[in-house]
Amino acid sequence: MANLSPFPPGHVIDDRYVITQVLGQGGFGRTYQAQDRKRFGEPCVLKEFVPKASIQQDPTTFAKAQELFNREAQVLYGLNHPQIPRFRELSVPSVQGQGRLLLVQDWIQGETYGQLLQGQGQGLGEKVVIQWLKDLLPVLDYLHSQKPPLIHRDISPDNVMLCRHTSKPILIDFGAVKQWVSGSVQSPGTVIGKTGFAPPEQQQGHPCPASDLYALGITAVVLLTGQQPKSVPWQPGQWQGLSPTGVSPGLGAVIDGLIQPRPSDRYATVAAVQADLQPLLAASTALENPAPQPPSPPQTVVAFPKPPAARVTEPSPPPRPPQPPTASQDGDDSFMADLNNHRYQGDWVYGLWQLLKNSGLQRFARGIGLSVLGLTVVLASGSYGWQLMRQGRSTTPTTPADPGDSVCDTAAIWDRYDALDAVQTLPDLAPAIDDLFYAEVPKKVVKGERQPILADETNHQRHWCELADQWLSDRGG
Repeated sequence: MANLSPFPPGHVIDDRYVITQVLGQGGFGRTYQAQDRKRFGEPCVLKEFVPKASIQQDPTTFAKAQELFNREAQVLYGLNHPQIPRFRELSVPSVQGQGRLLLVQDWIQGETYGQLLQGQGQGLGEKVVIQWLKDLLPVLDYLHSQKPPLIHRDISPDNVMLCRHTSKPILIDFGAVKQWVSGSVQSPGTVIGKTGFAPPEQQQGHPCPASDLYALGITAVVLLTGQQPKSVPWQPGQWQGLSPTGVSPGLGAVIDGLIQPRPSDRYATVAAVQADLQPLLAASTALENPAPQPPSPPQTVVAFPKPPAARVTEPSPPPRPPQPPTASQDGDDSFMADLNNHRYQGDWVYGLWQLLKNSGLQRFARGIGLSVLGLTVVLASGSYGWQLMRQGRSTTPTTPADPGDSVCDTAAIWDRYDALDAVQTLPDLAPAIDDLFYAEVPKKVVKGERQPILADETNHQRHWCELADQWLSDRGG
């Protein structure tokens, strides 16, 4: 087995899987990206069992490595969760007289959080980490609720991926998963887990569900600070000075509760963590979307007969209707304007437009109906209606800052969206792609505020449009 060479690109396995590229090599195996001929060329991942030479030379270690590889296939086969890669099959093709053990599973388009940290060069920020905890905790709850519970035992930034299409964390690498039976007497098992991420009881061969919560907390610290744990484990409260932007007391208390060295002092269940995290989520949402303040009621002062010079305060004028966003308000006069000018939100026109969409009259509304609505707005609301009527989508492509750059045509993106939205109900395009873009480019989020894509940021413009292109293609557009 030591002489097994990687499958080259283009190699076909079992007349089904066409190797696209080698993704990496670990201590237990090699990973490939491939295309599945029996699923119309759909991408998938092949994990081949090829332990390194030092493992092969030790029969005991080799047997344990093979056990873990087969266990990963068995565990994945029994799981069904949208944030866990789906198992497809365990294949043992014969290549030149040698059996090659392969685990086939779904391909996740995205990056690991370890890769995101390398690209960022610093922590990801408190708001991102709070959302990350909120999104990943249900996955651990699903694993720990199995009968018997499943313990991942290897949670770290390299084993959690950010899915490009859903913007959700995906838990990967289930080779270290261990079943745990509460109350049973167990002999010490094989110690698995990265240095600094495994709690003391796991290092002693006695993992429990709370061991995953410890690793979750350490991973959250790494995402906040951008620093990897050392051989000496972080103690509660000692890690907060590593954050360049500081940490709020609420999040600090949650993470401290996760990384307590003794399991009895640590959060015991996912539900307990979620209960303490909920106020932080509510506060984060409130800061991002403050509640609108009602207009002040008119103030009237009654004029008494004495003194004659008493003054009557006039009622406050009624609040003006909200003005539609303009390019200057967005801080840019090209790319973001092209994106925002397509939306008719914040008034009764938008509500009626959605009603027409849901009634199957969308094609009519886009033609004659939209013109009639526009005229109605002009007659009903004067200059404000005329301003709304004029803010149609720009059909002029964004001009690249450099003639050598190829920046996409936002009008073409909208045309594809309109054509697809005519036959199926889709969410608003710009907010959907914004969520994907700012999740992948966190440096464009400053103090919780998303910064607009400027006219000279052609790389960001191109990336936004690539995400839109993939989003539309995935929906058949």
